[in-house]
Amino acid sequence: MKKKKKLLKQIFKGMFFCMCGTVVCFFVYYFSVTYSTQLDTSKFERASASNVKFIDGNDNEINLSNFSTSSQYVTYGSLKKHTIDAFVSVEDKRYFEHNGLDYIRI
Repeated sequence: MKKKKKLLKQIFKGMFFCMCGTVVCFFVYYFSVTYSTQLDTSKFERASASNVKFIDGNDNEINLSNFSTSSQYVTYGSLKKHTIDAFVSVEDKRYFEHNGLDYIRI
């Protein structure tokens, strides 16, 4: 009887420490994602036909000379609400409700 009690005590102690470790890891990860520095988008290189290559499944470069190379940069503020909703509905329905990582979806 004493052995069972001692074994149960060790099992519960191990489970307690595992749960505490999991909670600590969760909060460290959550706060590191929530309070991380914002990306400086001004440092991104804008994609153009001259610096992007498309490769097919056989490692052959795809010729894009038949396609239009004109593109136009748009700001988030200039997009209409239904356009934003269309992108969000395809990518992440809860996008505006979380801070970059959707724990419920995971």
